[in-house]
Amino acid sequence: MAKILQFPTREQLSKEEEKILLNEHLDLCEADLQDAMRMLDELNQEIVVLTHEYTSILMRLKELVLEE
Repeated sequence: MAKILQFPTREQLSKEEEKILLNEHLDLCEADLQDAMRMLDELNQEIVVLTHEYTSILMRLKELVLEE
């Protein structure tokens, strides 16, 4: 006896299409998050360098003011 194949209903097809679209959107969001995290890391490194430079300038200024 042959097995009867059940074709998906329109509702099942639209849910499947929605799943595909959501997965694609999720992939795009993940890529955007990775880019944002990379930019955040670069910004953090720049902040560290600027903070070090600021502290050095402040210390030198303090030395100069105290000499007067």
